[in-house]
Amino acid sequence: MPDKFAVDATKLPLILVGISLLLFGCRRHEQGQQQSEYRIGELYGPPLYVARSATTNGCRIAWAAEKGNKMTVFVDGKEGPMVDSIREDSIIFSPNGKHVAYLARAVDQRFVVLDGILGRKLDDVADHSLTFSRDSLHFAYAAKEAAKWFVVVDGSWGPEFDRIANDGVMFGGDSGRFAYIAGTGEKWLAVIDGKPGPEFDVIAGSTLGFSSDGRRLAYAAKKGMHWLVVTDGKLDREYDDIGVGSVRFDNSGNHLAYGARRGKRWCVVKDGVPGPQWEGVIGSTIRFNTQGDSLIYSALKGGKLVVVRDGKPGPENEGIGRGYPIFSPDGQHIAYVATRSGKMHAVHDDDLGVGYDAILAGSLQFNSDGKCLAYAAATNGRWFVVINGKRGPEFEGIANNTLRFYPNDSRVMYGAIRDGKQLLVSDGNIGPKYDGIVQGSVVISEDGKRLAYVAVKGKSDVAVIDGEEGREFDGLIEGSHPIFSPDGRHVAYGVYKGNFVFVVADGKFGPSYQGVNVVPTFTSSNCLEYLADKSESGKLSLYHVTHRFR
Repeated sequence: MPDKFAVDATKLPLILVGISLLLFGCRRHEQGQQQSEYRIGELYGPPLYVARSATTNGCRIAWAAEKGNKMTVFVDGKEGPMVDSIREDSIIFSPNGKHVAYLARAVDQRFVVLDGILGRKLDDVADHSLTFSRDSLHFAYAAKEAAKWFVVVDGSWGPEFDRIANDGVMFGGDSGRFAYIAGTGEKWLAVIDGKPGPEFDVIAGSTLGFSSDGRRLAYAAKKGMHWLVVTDGKLDREYDDIGVGSVRFDNSGNHLAYGARRGKRWCVVKDGVPGPQWEGVIGSTIRFNTQGDSLIYSALKGGKLVVVRDGKPGPENEGIGRGYPIFSPDGQHIAYVATRSGKMHAVHDDDLGVGYDAILAGSLQFNSDGKCLAYAAATNGRWFVVINGKRGPEFEGIANNTLRFYPNDSRVMYGAIRDGKQLLVSDGNIGPKYDGIVQGSVVISEDGKRLAYVAVKGKSDVAVIDGEEGREFDGLIEGSHPIFSPDGRHVAYGVYKGNFVFVVADGKFGPSYQGVNVVPTFTSSNCLEYLADKSESGKLSLYHVTHRFR
């Protein structure tokens, strides 16, 4: 069914630019919270190539601006070095928000600028190659000098090659390990931790990947007429083809599986050992359970689709829903959507279940302990949610991507349509009808005790927090939706009303601004931050705003 929860994209404010450098400010008190705003000064721009960061370390912003015939990047209001140009869309923050990097040009030379410091002059830097490790401790990019390409990791230059693959540098989790694909002559090789591996005719870049702990690495490569998987530098046996997107480790990194073809028959190879042969294997469905001791996938057998668990095929099906089968979080159960005799079934382990006219795509899911299975289904044009085989109330429709379990609970919530109106169902309780519910606005606190969403009410929007409506507004600012503090006690969101934007915290509208650039972010359970712009004497001034809760 169509996603009726979409909201008109024209109901978005003009988002201007804000900064977080603290120069001077003012405070005001509301019941239960203290608001502070610190002015940086006048916006210098117009801003170009804006990058934003919002983490528990605070809100930050960076943008490029022209100054005469030169350009510079402002980071939190601090002007960087002057250069001839800034590479479009190259400004990036590290995952923890503490570092910022971008590409710059002066005359015919390129530079990488990291935390305001110009790096060594280079002939070229590969587009989109700047990358930080997940823990933000390492930084890398691909560069060129004197017709040779190389990778720079934490300031150290690696070996030279004729080319570096567009996939760029991949870091292995928080381990500090890294890998990339490089070419010399007509050959390709994987460079792991700065050491070149064996040469191949082709390396499938999409298959290059570390285990989640960064301990192990695998990729698929072609040598002559055959393909093979290289794991930790060791070459596996050769096949006629390797399924793209099928190479994957289990959570522990102790096991590896992938789809492979020899002749006209496909199999799944686990830890180097090929399994049963099939007419085809859907590589994207290969997955291990949490413990790594069970493996499932979908395969083609006699023109029918079957789910294979640990080498044993299940019943034949006319079709299997995209993205299935799945494991329960505890790894003990599997589920998938199957089509048999024109009816759709939610198969739970060996239980076929009831046949329906339709099952909503992507709705089948387990709760956190794996004891409950829920999905949205339809019979005779009426839609309902099924939990452990028990049907809920009927509606004209169930909204896409809204069905979910509460954290650590068996309760569910979902959006539904009745009498042409939209409503939210929470733990079996049917909420009030609205003209719409804004897509992506429904959130549950981490402890599962609170629920918030934004509803369309005539020409206005309204936030509904724990079943109670707040003040109406014209719409959510771009990129904003209700957010709860980590402890669930506070809730905030950004809105626009008329020509102004506001951040609403615990139902109270904050100061009015011309724009909010970095949307509200809880840096702790008692502190909310965002970046905003205010018009002063016909010019925009930049502010960092903090709400502290008591």
